[in-house]
Amino acid sequence: MSVWSSPAATRRGTCARRTTAGGNPASSSACFPAFLNPEEEAYGLYDRPRVTLYRVRFRQVDLWPEYTGPLHDTVDIEIYEHWLEPAAATEVAS
Repeated sequence: MSVWSSPAATRRGTCARRTTAGGNPASSSACFPAFLNPEEEAYGLYDRPRVTLYRVRFRQVDLWPEYTGPLHDTVDIEIYEHWLEPAAATEVAS
């Protein structure tokens, strides 16, 4: 599954976000305080801007077409903002 296709570190705004994983719609189920970016922190870069962490919820049948469980089953992923892409306007409206 791929969530990220281009950096979005400069995106800021509301905690109500929608995103996609492999073209699948998802919704933000939680927004956490900003943390040091673990990718930069690993290299000792502690003075960089903090990044927001989101808990993103996907329907399992959207991620795994062969999934045979209930249609309402979901999976939550905690992922940093710069790995997310906004959903298309038509997806946000639905």
